[in-house]
Formats: sequence, structure tokens, C-alpha cells
Amino acid sequence: MSRPEIEQIWHNDQRAVEGGNWFSVEELRAFRKNYSKKIARSNRGILLLDSIYKMIVIVAYILLLLIGKITMLKAGMTGLVVSGLSLLLFKNKLLLRSIDELDRSKDVIHVLKAQYGFLNRFYREFLFIGPVTNPFFVLAGFQFYHFFSSGQDRLSELLSDPVTYIFLVLAFVIPFVAQKITYTKELDELEQFIAVELADAVDEISLIGLQARKRARQVLYLLLILTGSFLLFVLLNMFLNR
Repeated sequence: MSRPEIEQIWHNDQRAVEGGNWFSVEELRAFRKNYSKKIARSNRGILLLDSIYKMIVIVAYILLLLIGKITMLKAGMTGLVVSGLSLLLFKNKLLLRSIDELDRSKDVIHVLKAQYGFLNRFYREFLFIGPVTNPFFVLAGFQFYHFFSSGQDRLSELLSDPVTYIFLVLAFVIPFVAQKITYTKELDELEQFIAVELADAVDEISLIGLQARKRARQVLYLLLILTGSFLLFVLLNMFLNR
């Protein structure tokens, strides 16, 4: 619910204003319900995009195996990536099913509590499942670059170069830290939403504050991603032009 919408509710409900309340009980329930749906939609979207991302990386490694000279190292790396990411895709499917089951309850507070329990239990898996794909994506990018520039993917040379591992570590750590901040804040917000009493005017102000902090968190997350991407771009440029 945006600020203009909040102000509209305030102006339209004079009795609530005179009584010291900004929202009616029904409007606050609708506010919570909308927040609950946004959380489910966000988590479902993240998992779907992550699944597509993993499938792209799997296809990339299969292509790398087919277009170049097949070696034991290359075949082993492809087998490791394809099998590992396939298992994570299956895990994503299970998590998506769990999210869908959370929405079956009609009670908003029950759904919020279930979502909190779900995130509290699985957020470490969210943190790992997403970023772990990035190093393989970066390595595949290096291989494609060398293949199109010199006709060889140079996998063995890449794996023997210490600089390669700097990129692989950064590709995992930067999104890991950014997502950890995001999920920690989301759990904190959910905890506060569950504790809010609908009839308390003070808590109505807290709801607005939570939304403001959520927007600030999204900005911070975006800044971290942009900073990390810029750093990776600079290092990649130095690595490829040395």
C-alpha cells in the first residue's frame, strides 16, 4: 500500500480520523493480506527465475562439451555441473510446492506465521541455492570467450590460474551477502507484522514504517548488486586484457 493510498483512506474515513485511527480493521486486514501475497509472489518469482538461470547454465556446459575437444577434465566438469544443478532444480521444485501449500489457509495471520516458519527454516537454503550457480556461470563465460577468440575453451588453463578463483569466489560471495541482508530483514518484518494488533493505532504507524524500511532494503540490495557487478566487470576486464 502506497502513501497516497494511505492518505486516501485517511481522508475517506472521517470517523476513523476522529477516533484516532488511520485505518479501519477491514483495511488493515486487507493490508496484511496484500503483504502476505507479495511475500509469496516474491519468493515464488525468485525460485522460478533461479530455476531458469540454472537451466541456462546446464545448457551452456552441454554446448561447451559438444563444440570443443572432449577431455576427461571437461567431461567430468560437465557431469558435475549438470548433476549438481539438476539436484538443485529438484530442490527448487520442492520449495515451490511448499510455498504453494502456504497459501491454502484463508487465515492471514496463519499464512504469515507459516511463511515466517518457512523462511526461518529454509532461508539458508535460499542463500546457497541461488549464488552457487554464479561461479559456474562465470567459468562457462570464460570458456566461451576463449573458444570464440582462440578456438579452444582452455578449461585446464583456467582452473590452474589463481586469478580465476578470485572471480569464482566473488561471484558467490557478493550475491550471498546481499541476499542474506534481504532475507534477514524480511524475517524481521514478518515477525513484526505477526505481532501487530489491528486495533492499536500506534501499530498502524508501525505498518507504514515497515513498508518504508522495506523500500530502503530494496534500494540497499540493488546498490550491493550494482557495486558487485561493477567490481566483477572491472576485474574481468583486467583479467582478459592482461
